Amino acid sequence: MDELILFMHRAHPIYFVLFLDVYHYSVQLQNIK
Repeated sequence: MDELILFMHRAHPIYFVLFLDVYHYSVQLQNIK
């Protein structure tokens, strides 16, 4: 799984950052509930 993330980060850094933003946002929603 980590290798896939590293590959995504090298191939599409912008998409990687967007993915982290969405992941962080979903975690915040779960913490609120």
